[in-house]
Amino acid sequence: VCSSDLKNKYFVNATVRRDGSSRLSEGNKWVNYGGIGVGWQISAEDFMKHSKVISDLKLKISYGSAGNENVGNSYEARELFGGITYNGKGGLALTNFEKPDLSWEVRKTANLGLDFGLLKDRISGTVEIYSATTQGLYLNRQLSGTNGVNAILTNLGKLRNNGIEVAVNADIIKTKNFNWQL
Repeated sequence: VCSSDLKNKYFVNATVRRDGSSRLSEGNKWVNYGGIGVGWQISAEDFMKHSKVISDLKLKISYGSAGNENVGNSYEARELFGGITYNGKGGLALTNFEKPDLSWEVRKTANLGLDFGLLKDRISGTVEIYSATTQGLYLNRQLSGTNGVNAILTNLGKLRNNGIEVAVNADIIKTKNFNWQL
């Protein structure tokens, strides 16, 4: 993690991480992730210092990725056999196929936001626009079942989320003995 700010106006934050999981197939156990975010405290600029309406204004943008390896069973990527009884006789049967390509779900997110404060921060909030794409979603692909296994877990899915989030806070009444916030 690396964070820096310059004159309390410009901010940079960067992260890099390496994750490993024994639940995934050989060759797909390790992955690198990272992210970067930058911000500009606009209200700290000289041209904003005398504003009577805007008390805080910050523009921020970020991009990063993260992973998920929660496939349940620690042996999900391996071929497994289990005991069965057929016509009174014991034996082994295939209970899980080997999955040589089972890997991480990866989510990549971009975010653009604006934090604001008005009237000495009596009204404050944030507006954020985001776009996130998750690739390699874990989905069970249905099989015929004639081989003893009804489904196989694979990285088949892809999901995209886009949206806008808005949050507003307000100090409706603010006195020495009473504070009503919304």
